[in-house]
Amino acid sequence: MKKTIAIIVALMLCVSVLAACNNNEPPPPPRNQNTQEPIRDPAPPLGSAPATLPAGGGTARVSGETEYRFTPNQTGTWELFTYDNDGSDPVLEIRDANGNMLASDDDGGDGLNARIVIDLISGTTYTVIAKEWWGGTESFSLIVSFLGGAPALQGSGGTVRINNQTEIPFTPNQTGTWEFVTSDNGNSDPYLEILDPRGNTMAEDDDSGDGYNAMVRVVLDAGATYTINARFWGFTTEGSYALTATFIGGAATLPSGGGSVRIDGITEYEFTPNQSGAWEFRTTDNGNSDPYLEIFDSRGRLIAEDDDSGDGYNALIRLSLDAGATYTVMARFWSSTSTGTYTLIVTNLGNVNEISGVGGSVRVDGQTEFLFTPSQSGTWEFLTTDNGNSDPLLEIYAPNGNKIAEDDDGGDGYNSMIRIELQAGVTYTVNARFWGSTSSGSYTLYVTNLDSAYEIPSEGGSLRVDGQTEFMFTPNQSGNWEFVTSENGNSDPYLEIYGPNGNLIAEDDDSGDGRNALILVELQAGVTYRVNARFWAGGSGSFTLHVARM
Repeated sequence: MKKTIAIIVALMLCVSVLAACNNNEPPPPPRNQNTQEPIRDPAPPLGSAPATLPAGGGTARVSGETEYRFTPNQTGTWELFTYDNDGSDPVLEIRDANGNMLASDDDGGDGLNARIVIDLISGTTYTVIAKEWWGGTESFSLIVSFLGGAPALQGSGGTVRINNQTEIPFTPNQTGTWEFVTSDNGNSDPYLEILDPRGNTMAEDDDSGDGYNAMVRVVLDAGATYTINARFWGFTTEGSYALTATFIGGAATLPSGGGSVRIDGITEYEFTPNQSGAWEFRTTDNGNSDPYLEIFDSRGRLIAEDDDSGDGYNALIRLSLDAGATYTVMARFWSSTSTGTYTLIVTNLGNVNEISGVGGSVRVDGQTEFLFTPSQSGTWEFLTTDNGNSDPLLEIYAPNGNKIAEDDDGGDGYNSMIRIELQAGVTYTVNARFWGSTSSGSYTLYVTNLDSAYEIPSEGGSLRVDGQTEFMFTPNQSGNWEFVTSENGNSDPYLEIYGPNGNLIAEDDDSGDGRNALILVELQAGVTYRVNARFWAGGSGSFTLHVARM
C-alpha cells in the first residue's frame, strides 16, 4: 500500500513539473533599443560562396562586409537602400558580371544610410557589396525593391525620360532612317548605343547633339527589335535626360560614282562610294535658300557638316571616304523653317592632281584641284607666280571639307600667297582657281615647307645645290648683294628671291656665265628673304650658289 501511494505521488509530481514547463514562454527576441524592431540574424560572412538576394527583391541583415549575387526577375528600375543602421555608416556598391562598377553610394539615403536607384536587366547576375564605411563591423538592413519597368518606346517613336543607365527595346514600325537624340540633360553627359537584334553595336555617339547631348541616325528594319543602351560617358553613373526617337524617312540613294540630284526640301541619302579617297559634296543653284549638309558614317556618327563654305549660301564638304562603306548624307536647310530647292553635286576627287609631299612647283592651267599630304609638320607656303594677266585665288581645305585658308592678292601683284601650319601625313585639298568672273589663264604654284628651308649665312658664302632647294637668308648688312651660280655642268640654274611678304623681288635665268643665273639686288639688314634655287623648265642637276655683299 505504501509502495502504491509513493508511485501515485511520483506521477503527480511529474505531471505538475510538465505542466509548469509547458506554461513557460520562450524568451523574447532581442530588440533594437532605438526602433524596438527585432534584430535579425546576421548575413553569412563574405567568402568564397557569396550570399544570394531573392530575384524579386527582399530584406537582408548585414553584419560586416558582405557580398551578394542578385539576378533580378524583371527588367527595369530597382532600388537598393539601407536602414536600421544604429548609427553605423553603410556603403553600397553594385557591379556587372565582369566586375565593372555600375553604381556606388555612401550617404544617399536617410541619415548615414546608402541608397542606389539603377536600371537592371532581368536574368543578368549582378554583384552587390554591402559594407561599413572605413571597414566597420556594425550591422544594418539592406532592402532591395523593384520600382518599375524600363521606359518603353512605341514603334512610332516618341520621347521617354532616362534616369540612370537604361536599356530600352525598340521595334520600329517603319523601315528607314531613325534619329535618336538626347536633350534636357542638365549637367550629365549622355551616351547612346544602338544594338541590332543579335546584340551587335550598330551605331553609337557621345556629343554629336547640342552641348554634351548624343545624336545617332541609323537605318532600321520594321518589325525587328533593337536595343537602345542609354547611358553616360566616362565614369558618370547618374543623371537624367530626355531621349527622343524620330523616323526621318526612307533614304534615297546617291550613285556610287557620284553625280547630281535636285533637292526639294529636306532629303536624306545613302551613299556607298565606289572608290576610296577624297570626295566633294557641293550645293549649287540654290536661289534664296540656305542649304546645309551633314554626313554620317556607317555607325551613325557625324563626321562632317557645313553651311556656307561654298559659293554664296551654298554648302561645301570635302573629306576622305572608304569604298564600300555606306554613309548617310542629310541635305537640309540652315533654319528649320526654311524651304527651297537646290542641286547637290557629288564628285570623286581621288583622280585630281597631287602635289609632292615635299613641296615643289606645278603649272596651273585653268581651275585645278590638288591633293597635298605634307611630309613634315610645320609652316607651309603656297605661292603663285608667272600669272600673266590672270588673277589666281587659292583655297585650302582640311580633310573634313572645312575651308582653313584662302587668299587672292597676298603675293606680288595679283598673285596669291598662303602661309599655314599643316600636319604631316594629313591629306589637304588645294583649290587653285581665279578671282571673280575670270575663268581662264595659267600660272605657277609653288609649295614650300618654310620650316625646313636651309639657311645661308648672314655674311654670305658658297653652297652646293643638288636639286631644287629653298634657302632662308637674313643679311647682316644693308646694301647690294650678289647671288650667282657656277659649276653647273649641263644644268640650267634659275634663281628667285622673295621678300618677307612672299612677293617676288628678283629672278634670273641666264645672266651669269653660260646658262648660269646672276642676281644683283638691294636687301635690308635683319630682314629674312627666301631664295628659291631651282632649274629652268623643271630640269635637274646640281650647281654652286655664291652669295656675297657687293
